[in-house]
Amino acid sequence: MSSAPEPSLVVERDGPAVVLTMNRPEQRNALSLDMLVRLADAWDDIEADATVRAAILTGAGGHSCTGGGCEMLQQTDIRIAEEALRWGLVTHVVPTGEGLAKAKEIAALVAAAGPISVATTKASAIETGWLPEDEARTIENEYTAKVTKSDDAKEGVRAFVEKRTPSWTGT
Repeated sequence: MSSAPEPSLVVERDGPAVVLTMNRPEQRNALSLDMLVRLADAWDDIEADATVRAAILTGAGGHSCTGGGCEMLQQTDIRIAEEALRWGLVTHVVPTGEGLAKAKEIAALVAAAGPISVATTKASAIETGWLPEDEARTIENEYTAKVTKSDDAKEGVRAFVEKRTPSWTGT
């Protein structure tokens, strides 16, 4: 009797984060139809769950993806990786095998931040990412006003003054 095949995507909850592990290491985690469907379902579940504060996409077997840029960065030496960092193509360069730990560290920082601040920062980046600076600034100011008028902004200031961890409400 053969065992059921491993799922092409493994979804695990890690506190306020969700770790999505592409699970086709023998194919260097190349996307398949099954994996794409599972990824779409997982992203829908993440978006619908207000308790999820961060998501990490990784790959089994030391392969996070295949194809052009990702493959190139995985195979390069530290000089090229540092150049990608300088150009803003990546945000961190870590030794082999330490990527998931670094991603979880960053996810914990995001999860600890105010939910309105995180959501509006993401929305602003998506909406203004390719706009000229003066056009983007107007939109960013609207997002900033929403954050500064929130209960969470007041809570953040109170928590700082009182030297305690903030209790975010998302309002």
